Amino acid sequence: MRLPASEVERFYTLYPALLLYANQQLGLARQVTTIPQLMSMPEEEQYALRSAFYGHREVLEAFVHANPQRFSDEDLAIVESWKHFVQGQFYVFRHLKQYTIFLDADAAPKAYGVLALHDDFADLFPHVPLLIDTVLLPFKNQITYDGQCRYYNIMFGGGITRRLNDTYQLAKAHSGIITTLPFVASEAAPRDEERLRFYVRTERTREQYWGEIVALRQQSRAFETLYQQEMGKVHARTYSQRLRDIGLSGVWFAILEGVTIASGRTRKEVEQAVQRIVPQPKLPFVYTFEVKEPARRRGTK
Repeated sequence: MRLPASEVERFYTLYPALLLYANQQLGLARQVTTIPQLMSMPEEEQYALRSAFYGHREVLEAFVHANPQRFSDEDLAIVESWKHFVQGQFYVFRHLKQYTIFLDADAAPKAYGVLALHDDFADLFPHVPLLIDTVLLPFKNQITYDGQCRYYNIMFGGGITRRLNDTYQLAKAHSGIITTLPFVASEAAPRDEERLRFYVRTERTREQYWGEIVALRQQSRAFETLYQQEMGKVHARTYSQRLRDIGLSGVWFAILEGVTIASGRTRKEVEQAVQRIVPQPKLPFVYTFEVKEPARRRGTK
């Protein structure tokens, strides 16, 4: 979940040089004239310099034009890409194998896949979700952060955590997980199929987005079929537990619009029954599932 070590080293060559140049151009800490002096500044002063820099994007352009450190064209291209930074509050939401999910706190949330620098985010932020203030930066075809952040000492209860999970699922449905910057909305247009799957996912989201569900179902028969199949999964989860509770397992069932219409010992047996009794136009809406034995019983003799 980190940038490669060589790229981390490159970052810590480029970024302090840029901040030193910003300090000189903005006339902030005049006594600081070298990178070692910059790196030894008190944390609060470094943070103030950083904040001032992000408020003056023209400094970045001037740095690239002047190239005071005589960086290579490739290095300058990395620095220039930082004009696409994303600054704000983020929920450090989930640690995945490839990256950590940063979920922004905007009204129209986005989920970013972010790579750490020296230290893994799982070590820096072992308890998630966590609300922080930081800046995301592109680094080649990936996203990292600028190495500085502020924490908000807020405890999240189960209700807020569930809401954040819903927000994450919705962000994925609309834009996917963003792994490069700049993010161009037109290049990541929402996939209606993913949105519909998210809307149908829980009773809470069905109630919240019922208008959107109806609108999508009316768009085409394909969306109506997808809706019926997703609702079939929802009903199957409920029915499976009930059927296991009464001692049924290893049995196949078919659901149509929330009603169990056929059962049998094999999938083929159930599908043959469905073909006999269901009108042709309704066949795509049928959801077939198996009630499996509880996990604790599998493999026993």
